[in-house]
Amino acid sequence: MQIVLLVIVLAVPVLAVWGIVGLFRSDAGPAPQAAAPAAPPAKGGAAEQDFATRLLEETTRSWTAQFRLLGRTFQPAAPIFANGIAPTACDGAPAPSGLFYCTADARIYVDLDRQARLGQGSGGNGGGMTVALLLAHAVGHHVQQQLGILDLVRGLQARLPEAEGADSLRRRVELQADCFAGLWAKTSSLVPGMADTAAQEAAFAAMRDDAARPAPPAAAPPAAEPASAAVVPQAPAPLTAAERAQWFRTGLQRGDFAACDTFSGLP
Repeated sequence: MQIVLLVIVLAVPVLAVWGIVGLFRSDAGPAPQAAAPAAPPAKGGAAEQDFATRLLEETTRSWTAQFRLLGRTFQPAAPIFANGIAPTACDGAPAPSGLFYCTADARIYVDLDRQARLGQGSGGNGGGMTVALLLAHAVGHHVQQQLGILDLVRGLQARLPEAEGADSLRRRVELQADCFAGLWAKTSSLVPGMADTAAQEAAFAAMRDDAARPAPPAAAPPAAEPASAAVVPQAPAPLTAAERAQWFRTGLQRGDFAACDTFSGLP
Protein backbone atom coordinates (compact mmCIF):
# COMPACT_ATOMS: atom_id res chain seq x y z
CA MET A 1 0.00 0.00 0.00
CA GLN A 2 2.86 2.37 0.81
CA ILE A 3 4.47 1.75 -2.57
CA VAL A 4 1.18 2.19 -4.42
CA LEU A 5 0.44 5.49 -2.70
CA LEU A 6 3.94 6.75 -3.39
CA VAL A 7 3.65 5.88 -7.07
CA ILE A 8 0.25 7.58 -7.29
CA VAL A 9 1.66 10.81 -5.88
CA LEU A 10 4.94 10.93 -7.76
CA ALA A 11 3.56 9.68 -11.08
CA VAL A 12 1.12 12.57 -11.34
CA PRO A 13 1.96 14.12 -14.74
CA VAL A 14 2.11 17.04 -12.92
CA LEU A 15 -2.90 30.33 -9.75
CA ALA A 16 -1.86 31.46 -7.09
CA VAL A 17 -3.08 34.83 -7.02
CA TRP A 18 -3.48 33.86 -3.39
CA GLY A 19 -0.77 31.55 -2.22
CA ILE A 20 2.55 30.66 -3.89
CA VAL A 21 5.57 32.73 -4.90
CA GLY A 22 8.76 31.63 -6.60
CA LEU A 23 7.58 28.97 -9.06
CA PHE A 24 6.50 30.51 -12.35
CA ARG A 25 8.40 33.26 -14.09
CA SER A 26 6.66 36.21 -15.72
CA ASP A 27 8.66 39.03 -17.24
CA ALA A 28 5.54 41.14 -17.38
CA GLY A 29 4.79 40.65 -13.66
CA PRO A 30 1.34 40.27 -12.13
CA ALA A 31 -1.61 41.66 -14.04
CA PRO A 32 -3.15 44.82 -12.54
CA GLN A 33 -5.98 44.15 -10.14
CA ALA A 34 -8.95 46.33 -9.39
CA ALA A 35 -9.05 47.61 -5.83
CA ALA A 36 -11.70 46.08 -3.60
CA PRO A 37 -13.80 48.31 -1.32
CA ALA A 38 -11.77 49.54 1.63
CA ALA A 39 -12.09 47.50 4.81
CA PRO A 40 -11.69 48.84 8.34
CA PRO A 41 -8.02 48.88 9.34
CA ALA A 42 -6.92 45.92 11.41
CA LYS A 43 -3.76 45.31 13.39
CA GLY A 44 -2.58 41.78 14.03
CA GLY A 45 -1.02 40.71 17.29
CA ALA A 46 -0.71 37.87 19.77
CA ALA A 47 -4.13 36.37 19.01
CA GLU A 48 -3.36 36.11 15.28
CA GLN A 49 0.08 34.63 15.82
CA ASP A 50 -1.28 32.13 18.35
CA PHE A 51 -4.03 30.99 15.93
CA ALA A 52 -1.58 30.64 13.03
CA THR A 53 0.91 28.78 15.21
CA ARG A 54 -1.72 26.31 16.43
CA LEU A 55 -2.99 25.76 12.90
CA LEU A 56 0.48 25.17 11.48
CA GLU A 57 1.26 22.76 14.32
CA GLU A 58 -1.93 20.89 13.47
CA THR A 59 -1.02 20.73 9.78
CA THR A 60 2.40 19.39 10.75
CA ARG A 61 0.81 16.55 12.72
CA SER A 62 -1.57 15.80 9.86
CA TRP A 63 1.06 15.80 7.13
CA THR A 64 3.52 13.85 9.25
CA ALA A 65 0.94 11.07 9.39
CA GLN A 66 0.19 11.33 5.65
CA PHE A 67 3.88 11.18 4.73
CA ARG A 68 4.38 8.21 7.04
CA LEU A 69 1.94 6.28 4.84
CA LEU A 70 4.29 6.97 1.93
CA GLY A 71 7.35 5.91 3.90
CA ARG A 72 8.61 9.48 3.92
CA THR A 73 9.40 12.12 6.53
CA PHE A 74 7.58 15.44 6.47
CA GLN A 75 9.69 18.53 7.10
CA PRO A 76 7.44 21.43 8.14
CA ALA A 77 7.89 24.88 6.67
CA ALA A 78 8.98 27.42 9.28
CA PRO A 79 6.71 30.49 9.45
CA ILE A 80 7.78 34.12 9.35
CA PHE A 81 5.44 36.39 11.32
CA ALA A 82 5.35 40.15 10.79
CA ASN A 83 3.01 43.11 10.80
CA GLY A 84 2.95 44.17 7.18
CA ILE A 85 5.08 41.98 4.92
CA ALA A 86 6.68 43.79 1.98
CA PRO A 87 5.47 42.62 -1.45
CA THR A 88 9.05 41.66 -2.31
CA ALA A 89 9.79 39.65 0.82
CA CYS A 90 10.10 36.38 -1.12
CA ASP A 91 13.59 36.63 -2.59
CA GLY A 92 12.75 39.89 -4.33
CA ALA A 93 9.75 38.50 -6.22
CA PRO A 94 6.53 40.50 -5.86
CA ALA A 95 4.08 38.65 -3.62
CA PRO A 96 0.39 38.47 -4.44
CA SER A 97 -0.75 38.55 -0.81
CA GLY A 98 0.37 38.84 2.79
CA LEU A 99 0.00 35.13 3.57
CA PHE A 100 1.87 32.91 1.15
CA TYR A 101 4.38 30.11 0.64
CA CYS A 102 7.75 31.11 -0.78
CA THR A 103 9.46 28.38 -2.79
CA ALA A 104 12.79 30.21 -2.69
CA ASP A 105 13.30 29.63 1.04
CA ALA A 106 10.53 27.09 1.80
CA ARG A 107 8.99 29.41 4.41
CA ILE A 108 5.41 30.47 5.05
CA TYR A 109 5.03 34.23 5.33
CA VAL A 110 2.25 35.37 7.66
CA ASP A 111 1.25 39.02 7.61
CA LEU A 112 -0.53 39.35 10.94
CA ASP A 113 -2.28 42.52 9.81
CA ARG A 114 -3.82 40.81 6.80
CA GLN A 115 -4.70 37.86 9.00
CA ALA A 116 -6.49 40.19 11.42
CA ARG A 117 -8.40 41.78 8.54
CA LEU A 118 -9.47 38.40 7.15
CA GLY A 119 -10.32 37.12 10.63
CA GLN A 120 -12.65 39.95 11.55
CA GLY A 121 -15.92 38.51 12.76
CA SER A 122 -14.31 35.25 13.94
CA GLY A 123 -14.96 35.99 17.60
CA GLY A 124 -11.59 37.55 18.36
CA ASN A 125 -9.66 34.26 18.21
CA GLY A 126 -7.27 35.57 15.57
CA GLY A 127 -8.47 33.31 12.80
CA GLY A 128 -11.62 31.87 11.31
CA MET A 129 -12.27 29.72 8.26
CA THR A 130 -10.82 32.12 5.70
CA VAL A 131 -7.49 32.38 7.52
CA ALA A 132 -7.44 28.64 8.18
CA LEU A 133 -7.99 27.73 4.53
CA LEU A 134 -5.43 30.26 3.34
CA LEU A 135 -2.75 28.96 5.68
CA ALA A 136 -3.60 25.31 4.95
CA HIS A 137 -3.42 26.14 1.23
CA ALA A 138 0.07 27.59 1.72
CA VAL A 139 1.12 24.41 3.54
CA GLY A 140 -0.33 22.49 0.58
CA HIS A 141 2.22 24.20 -1.68
CA HIS A 142 4.98 23.15 0.72
CA VAL A 143 3.73 19.57 0.45
CA GLN A 144 3.86 19.86 -3.34
CA GLN A 145 7.46 21.05 -3.10
CA GLN A 146 8.48 18.20 -0.78
CA LEU A 147 6.87 15.57 -3.00
CA GLY A 148 8.63 16.91 -6.09
CA ILE A 149 5.38 17.96 -7.77
CA LEU A 150 6.55 21.53 -8.29
CA ASP A 151 9.70 20.26 -10.00
CA LEU A 152 7.53 18.19 -12.32
CA VAL A 153 5.46 21.29 -13.04
CA ARG A 154 8.59 23.23 -13.96
CA GLY A 155 9.47 20.50 -16.44
CA LEU A 156 6.00 20.57 -17.92
CA GLN A 157 6.13 24.34 -18.13
CA ALA A 158 9.22 24.04 -20.32
CA ARG A 159 7.29 21.71 -22.65
CA LEU A 160 4.18 23.92 -22.65
CA PRO A 161 5.58 27.42 -23.12
CA GLU A 162 2.43 28.90 -24.60
CA ALA A 163 0.40 31.09 -22.28
CA GLU A 164 -2.64 28.80 -22.33
CA GLY A 165 -0.62 25.79 -21.22
CA ALA A 166 1.21 27.70 -18.49
CA ASP A 167 -2.06 29.10 -17.20
CA SER A 168 -3.57 25.61 -17.06
CA LEU A 169 -0.62 24.43 -14.96
CA ARG A 170 -1.00 27.34 -12.54
CA ARG A 171 -4.67 26.56 -12.07
CA ARG A 172 -3.99 22.87 -11.46
CA VAL A 173 -1.24 23.64 -8.94
CA GLU A 174 -3.59 25.92 -7.01
CA LEU A 175 -6.51 23.51 -7.05
CA GLN A 176 -4.31 20.69 -5.81
CA ALA A 177 -3.15 22.88 -2.90
CA ASP A 178 -6.83 23.47 -2.08
CA CYS A 179 -7.43 19.72 -2.17
CA PHE A 180 -4.44 19.18 0.12
CA ALA A 181 -5.96 21.74 2.49
CA GLY A 182 -9.03 19.51 2.52
CA LEU A 183 -6.90 16.50 3.52
CA TRP A 184 -5.77 18.46 6.58
CA ALA A 185 -9.31 19.65 7.36
CA LYS A 186 -10.64 16.10 7.46
CA THR A 187 -8.96 15.53 10.83
CA SER A 188 -8.96 19.12 12.10
CA SER A 189 -10.99 20.37 15.04
CA LEU A 190 -9.53 23.88 15.14
CA VAL A 191 -12.24 25.65 13.12
CA PRO A 192 -15.89 24.56 13.24
CA GLY A 193 -18.06 24.29 10.13
CA MET A 194 -15.37 23.15 7.71
CA ALA A 195 -17.83 20.84 5.92
CA ASP A 196 -20.33 23.62 5.21
CA THR A 197 -20.34 24.26 1.45
CA ALA A 198 -21.63 27.82 1.70
CA ALA A 199 -19.03 28.70 4.34
CA GLN A 200 -16.26 27.21 2.18
CA GLU A 201 -17.24 29.27 -0.85
CA ALA A 202 -17.61 32.40 1.28
CA ALA A 203 -14.09 31.88 2.65
CA PHE A 204 -12.54 31.47 -0.80
CA ALA A 205 -14.48 34.50 -2.05
CA ALA A 206 -13.14 36.52 0.88
CA MET A 207 -9.58 35.54 -0.08
CA ARG A 208 -10.19 36.66 -3.66
CA ASP A 209 -11.71 39.97 -2.66
CA ASP A 210 -8.99 40.73 -0.13
CA ALA A 211 -6.25 39.81 -2.62
CA ALA A 212 -7.65 42.49 -4.96
CA ARG A 213 -6.72 45.19 -2.47
CA PRO A 214 -3.69 47.28 -3.48
CA ALA A 215 -0.49 45.78 -2.09
CA PRO A 216 1.47 47.92 0.41
CA PRO A 217 4.55 49.58 -1.10
CA ALA A 218 7.96 48.17 -0.38
CA ALA A 219 10.09 50.08 2.11
CA ALA A 220 12.73 50.61 -0.57
CA PRO A 221 13.01 49.75 -4.27
CA PRO A 222 14.11 46.11 -4.55
CA ALA A 223 17.31 45.08 -6.23
CA ALA A 224 17.22 43.37 -9.59
CA GLU A 225 15.15 40.21 -9.40
CA PRO A 226 17.33 37.16 -8.67
CA ALA A 227 17.28 34.39 -11.23
CA SER A 228 15.71 32.00 -8.70
CA ALA A 229 12.80 34.30 -7.87
CA ALA A 230 9.60 34.41 -9.83
CA VAL A 231 5.94 34.98 -9.24
CA VAL A 232 2.72 33.34 -10.31
CA PRO A 233 0.91 35.96 -12.40
CA GLN A 234 -2.82 36.37 -12.31
CA ALA A 235 -4.53 33.97 -14.67
CA PRO A 236 -6.62 35.36 -17.53
CA ALA A 237 -9.55 33.35 -16.17
CA PRO A 238 -9.20 33.42 -12.36
CA LEU A 239 -10.38 30.47 -10.35
CA THR A 240 -13.82 30.88 -8.86
CA ALA A 241 -14.63 30.35 -5.21
CA ALA A 242 -16.89 27.45 -6.25
CA GLU A 243 -14.04 25.71 -8.12
CA ARG A 244 -11.69 26.05 -5.19
CA ALA A 245 -14.32 24.91 -2.70
CA GLN A 246 -15.10 21.88 -4.86
CA TRP A 247 -11.50 20.65 -4.74
CA PHE A 248 -11.24 21.47 -1.04
CA ARG A 249 -14.30 19.27 -0.45
CA THR A 250 -12.73 16.51 -2.55
CA GLY A 251 -9.79 16.34 -0.15
CA LEU A 252 -12.03 16.73 2.88
CA GLN A 253 -14.40 13.95 1.88
CA ARG A 254 -11.97 11.49 0.31
CA GLY A 255 -9.01 12.02 2.62
CA ASP A 256 -6.27 10.53 0.40
CA PHE A 257 -3.58 11.77 -1.96
CA ALA A 258 -4.97 9.99 -5.00
CA ALA A 259 -8.15 12.07 -4.82
CA CYS A 260 -6.10 15.24 -5.36
CA ASP A 261 -4.95 14.51 -8.90
CA THR A 262 -5.78 17.82 -10.57
CA PHE A 263 -3.36 17.08 -13.39
CA SER A 264 -5.21 14.26 -15.15
CA GLY A 265 -5.80 14.90 -18.82
CA LEU A 266 -2.53 16.70 -19.49
CA PRO A 267 -0.71 15.61 -22.66
